[in-house]
Amino acid sequence: DSSAIATEDAEGARDGRGILLGTAGWSDRGFVGELSPDGTKPVDFLREYARVFPTNELNSTFYGASRDRVERWAAA
Repeated sequence: DSSAIATEDAEGARDGRGILLGTAGWSDRGFVGELSPDGTKPVDFLREYARVFPTNELNSTFYGASRDRVERWAAA
């Protein structure tokens, strides 16, 4: 179960015993049915992703994500 593995890794990483795993984004429709249930809507992708992975890489400095956008991500 990928969610159990990710959770275990996250707990170890918080106290210095492990590493954090994630992907470079959460909006890939290919994740539906793999990381999120079939039928997951794009507005729910981040929430479903966060159930599996405790971290994510963002290329936000390149794309210039606004403060408002980052706050919406944090609220999701």
